[in-house]
Amino acid sequence: VSIQAQVIALLRGLQDELGLSYIFIAHDLPLVRDFAHRVVVMQGGRIVEQGPVAQIFENPRETYTRNLMAASLHPDPEVQAERRRARTRLQETVA
Repeated sequence: VSIQAQVIALLRGLQDELGLSYIFIAHDLPLVRDFAHRVVVMQGGRIVEQGPVAQIFENPRETYTRNLMAASLHPDPEVQAERRRARTRLQETVA
């Protein structure tokens, strides 16, 4: 078990036991999805989207949020391939 997994388990235990809340600034989206209850997406120091984890990850409203999700790693190779195709299409429309 990684050090990160141990720390997250400790934080989750403290949260459950003591009712703590945390604010994380993170780029590790799989960790955010697994650990957080609510998410705030920022771009250039401004909030562009916020809401419950499920809402943000399953139905992001903002283009910036969708691009962040598309850029994150995914364990499924087919999902990774589709994301690469989507990025290519996006780059072609911008160019």
